Amino acid sequence: MKSLSSFLLVLVMTCVFTACQKELSFDLNQPSSGTLKSDDLGDCLPSAVKGLYVVDAVLTADNFIEVTINVGTPGIYTVLSDTLNGYSFFGTGTAANIGLQTIKLPATGTPLAAGTDIFTIGYNNSFCKIPVTVVNSVNYFPLTQNSWWSYDVNIPAFPGDSLLVQSNNNILINGNNYRIFQNGPDETVSDSSYYIKTGNEYYQRLDASDFTFGVGFDQPLDTVIMFFNEALNAGTSWASEFEGTIGNQPSTIRYTYTLQEVNGSLDVNGVQFENVHKVTLVTETNINNGGYVEDANFEFFYAAGVGLIRAKGWPAADPNDVLQQDIKNYEVL
Repeated sequence: MKSLSSFLLVLVMTCVFTACQKELSFDLNQPSSGTLKSDDLGDCLPSAVKGLYVVDAVLTADNFIEVTINVGTPGIYTVLSDTLNGYSFFGTGTAANIGLQTIKLPATGTPLAAGTDIFTIGYNNSFCKIPVTVVNSVNYFPLTQNSWWSYDVNIPAFPGDSLLVQSNNNILINGNNYRIFQNGPDETVSDSSYYIKTGNEYYQRLDASDFTFGVGFDQPLDTVIMFFNEALNAGTSWASEFEGTIGNQPSTIRYTYTLQEVNGSLDVNGVQFENVHKVTLVTETNINNGGYVEDANFEFFYAAGVGLIRAKGWPAADPNDVLQQDIKNYEVL
C-alpha cells in the first residue's frame, strides 16, 4: 500500500510539473495586445532615430525610428506616428512572443522645414513621444549666419553652459571670404575664429601654435589649415607643417588629422546624436632638426547638420589633464 501511495504521489507531481501543464497557444493572425514603453515624461524609452532628415530631401530606407513595445498577447502589431512637417513613421509586423520587443518604423515623406519635430507614437491605446531633428543641409560644420552653439567646459573659468559660439558676419582676408565665429563666456566676446568651406573641405585661419600645449613658435604665425573633409573615408589622414623658431632655434610644428570614425552615434549631455564623424589631431614639434616630439592630442566630434558637439584635448606629457567641451544648446539656421 505504501508503494502504491508513493507511486501515486510521483504520478501527481509529474502531472503538475510536466504533462499536466496547459500549453499556451496564440493566434498570430489576430491583433496583438500590449503597450509602448516610455518614461515618466512620456518619452519613448528606449528609442533611436536613424538617418539624416534634410529639408526637401525625400526620405529613404535609411530613415527610420526604433521604439520598444511590451507585448501582452502575441499577434499582429501596428505602430505609427502622426504626420508632422511633411513626413511620418509606420511599422507593422508580427510579435511572436510575450515581453519587450524593438520595433522599426520606416519614414515616409519629405521634411518641409528645419527644426525639431516631436512625434507622437501610438500602439493600441498607448502613446509616447520622440523628437526628430530636420536640418537645412548635411554640413558637419555649419557656417550659416546667426547660428550659435553653447557648451559645457570642464574648467572653472567656464561654469556650466557658459561658452557661447556665434556665427556672425564675414570677413575678407587675402581675397577669401571667411565666416567669423565669436567665442566667449555667455554674451562676452573674448576671441574670434575664422572659417571657410571649399567644396567638401573646411578650413580654419589660426596661429600655428594654437593647438600646442608644451611649446610654440616665438612669434605668431598666421596660417590656414584644413580641419575637416566631408568626402573622406574613415582612416584617412592628412598633415600640415609650419616653420618658425622655438627658443630662437629653427623649428617645425606638424599637425596630423585623421578621420577616425564616420556616421557614428554619440550621447552628449543626454542627447543622442547620429551621423557623427570623429576626427583626431596630433600636434608635434621638431626643434632644430632634433626629430619630431609629440606635443598634444585632440578629439573632435561633428554631427551632421549640427556641427561640433564635443572637443577634447590633452598634453602628451599628461594624458589625464583633459580639457573637454560638450554641446549643451544650439540653433543652426
